[in-house]
Amino acid sequence: MKQRMNIKNQSNCEYPKDELSAISRDVLDKITVLAQQGEAAELIKFNDWLRRSVELEKRYADLARGAHGVVARGRQLLAGDAPVGKGERGGVVSGEEMEDDSGGGKARGRLCRWAFARHEAERGHHLTELRGALFKNEAGVIVGVPYGHLKRGTQCFLGLPAGKFQEVVLLCEAEKDRIRMIRLPQSFIERYGGHLPVSREYNQVKFKIERRDGCYKLHTNAGTREVTEFLDAEVLICPEQQDLYKYV
Repeated sequence: MKQRMNIKNQSNCEYPKDELSAISRDVLDKITVLAQQGEAAELIKFNDWLRRSVELEKRYADLARGAHGVVARGRQLLAGDAPVGKGERGGVVSGEEMEDDSGGGKARGRLCRWAFARHEAERGHHLTELRGALFKNEAGVIVGVPYGHLKRGTQCFLGLPAGKFQEVVLLCEAEKDRIRMIRLPQSFIERYGGHLPVSREYNQVKFKIERRDGCYKLHTNAGTREVTEFLDAEVLICPEQQDLYKYV
């Protein structure tokens, strides 16, 4: 009888997504402090916890996408309108899944967004995390913060749902651990947002950035627009989790 009750209680457990995300941000802040203080032993413990947290969030996101896909498929089957197509997927692709996988992928993107949110808070600009790469600032403006690893040539920044953001901050990892921030204001999005390419399959806005001779250009359906003027003078430092010990 006791065993059955334990099973029942376990089945009622919910994944503490919001709490885990909040604690992860606090842990990242603690890691920064420990790195500055040179507390190597403590730094390793917090770094290990953060790595497990990121891995758990990724597994949960994969399971959640799979569950949504299974539910949608079941509804189609019951309604009698479930076509069988090539490459049928078992999950729903979120904006975050569409992020560039080169140089770190989704987990790297989450870590850099945490570092960006902390960077903004330290300067008095507090952001509220909404979902994936979307945040809300204190003025109520929705800010999209996609991450990408920019190498020589062009690089697509994916991961922002079409029509769901008003401003954009592109987190561009041009060099290892060094993130350049390209801040596209609301006026820019209002003027050029309609010319940005959108993935038909995922309904995701694509930001295609080209860096050449220190200049940054955004490719749109209406031509190329230089965005160097929106490049933040500061460089955001976001070390890889496994490399944090090098900063002590």
